[in-house]
Amino acid sequence: MEKDLLTLLKQYIGPGKRYGIYPGLRDWNGQGDLESWHQSLAMAFDQEREVDVYIHLPFCANLCTFCGLNIQITRDKIKARRYLDQVIEEWQTYLKAFPQLKKQNIYIGGGTPNFFNAQELEQFFGELSLGEFKWKAIELDPRHISVDHLSLFKRWGLDRLNIGVQDFDQFVLAHVNRAFDKKEQLAIIQDAKEMNCFEIALEFIYGLPHQTKESFEQSLELACQLGIEMISLYPLAKVPYLKEAQNAFGDFQIPGDLERQEIYFQANNVFEKYQYGLLGFGHFAHQNSDLYKRLINNQLRRSIFGYVPKHSNVLLGLGNSAISIAPYMYKQNEKIVDKYILPKQRSQHFHQHSQREHHLQIFFEDLTSSPLVNFSPDLITNPALWEQLLADGIIELKNTDQFQFSTIGRHFMKFAGQCFDLY
Repeated sequence: MEKDLLTLLKQYIGPGKRYGIYPGLRDWNGQGDLESWHQSLAMAFDQEREVDVYIHLPFCANLCTFCGLNIQITRDKIKARRYLDQVIEEWQTYLKAFPQLKKQNIYIGGGTPNFFNAQELEQFFGELSLGEFKWKAIELDPRHISVDHLSLFKRWGLDRLNIGVQDFDQFVLAHVNRAFDKKEQLAIIQDAKEMNCFEIALEFIYGLPHQTKESFEQSLELACQLGIEMISLYPLAKVPYLKEAQNAFGDFQIPGDLERQEIYFQANNVFEKYQYGLLGFGHFAHQNSDLYKRLINNQLRRSIFGYVPKHSNVLLGLGNSAISIAPYMYKQNEKIVDKYILPKQRSQHFHQHSQREHHLQIFFEDLTSSPLVNFSPDLITNPALWEQLLADGIIELKNTDQFQFSTIGRHFMKFAGQCFDLY
């Protein structure tokens, strides 16, 4: 008998990778240095001079106690400006070494990029020559979006606004030190929507303290009724070093594993009601959206900053902790903000791919973005899990070297990835 989604969600519980990069940071081998990194870039740019850029702006005005990202809580705008200067200097170093790059995608994340006001971001965008990129996106905290911000984003041709709502339930967010005015937040999202020039993606976390499937359903109903193109669900990450802060700022009693899966299941029901389809890893897009049509037509790609129309073979990460990607090598910048601001104190972390890791990185991108996935049975490292996924109807073999996810199978991508994972 075919199992339904809720049964499978309760069966397949456990941590797992998102396969945005492979291998993940914990499995990097530390091999490489700046010289070999630039050699790797030179080889890649000899083939194609297209480049994507990710910029990490780590600053936040206050701590949200669910957040385990690399951030710095501050209101020091002088330090923040010094940081932006170093980001620009890092970018200029690449441009001098590799002139005439074709600038494709740029994603500005954090932290809270709109920690900076519109005037400060205007200057930063100019220094980046942001308008030269073909596709542009930015992460935003809805509590700090101003009308001036929206006007700035329209003027500079931003394509996507990733707005970190997390939940529309004020009681839930009060327990994670994230107080907000619901009416103001909905109004600014509606303002952005009515400008009719952005693809808007709302981001939610499921599994937050005091969140229930009923309360979360109401939040997602609101989001869907706004006519948003893309809605992303992220499971609450357990961050042990935040435990003291979590208990100090609220009652951090989170739903259990089964209850969290029920919350996700109810969320999926809401999306089906409003005709949203799953792209993968909790990212849902309206079935009339360009993103969903690209998935159906095998024109959708996935990078470390989510689903995009296309991406380049090289990603340059700017800012502290940012990850850069070349075909056979990875680099992570200095993690600590204060060391990043002082170039002589910076360190970098590297990884050189083996041939198999390189092939797996390509495979995992296909796994998470293509309707039909090419694979080699010889690369399966967990045959028992593979057979279980087949038996449960999560994956369907098309022939000996191709498979696809079933209708509900895309909810379980991370488990399919685990069948091929070396680590």
